[in-house]
Amino acid sequence: MVQSDVEVFKLHNLFQRVLYKWLECSRYLDFNIEKEIPHLTIYVNGNSLAVVSSHENGFPRCSISLRKLVSCPLDYWEQGVADFTLYSRVCFYGRGKLQHEFKRTDIGTLSIDWYLYISDILAHLNESQ
Repeated sequence: MVQSDVEVFKLHNLFQRVLYKWLECSRYLDFNIEKEIPHLTIYVNGNSLAVVSSHENGFPRCSISLRKLVSCPLDYWEQGVADFTLYSRVCFYGRGKLQHEFKRTDIGTLSIDWYLYISDILAHLNESQ
């Protein structure tokens, strides 16, 4: 699946962009998106973000969820003087059953924390192939 640091870096950048865009949009109280696209369900509001990818038969393939545990004023976060505390969970399924679960119960928004988290996920997936 993923064979180099380049892929880890690319996936890390994708996670960071999604994370930051979600946190920026979460300042709006009525921010709420529920979208079902074939084989993809997305739910986003000010406190949580969830994406579930599924097979044609409806069984889940992969899911990603983020939830704010501790919030800070958005302008403090943008200035770099405060941070959000987040819960993150990434799951991979096989035949409808949970195969691998990676979660962090107190991850912040620092880039290095996410890089290490994503590296752990991808390293485990490479080993399981």
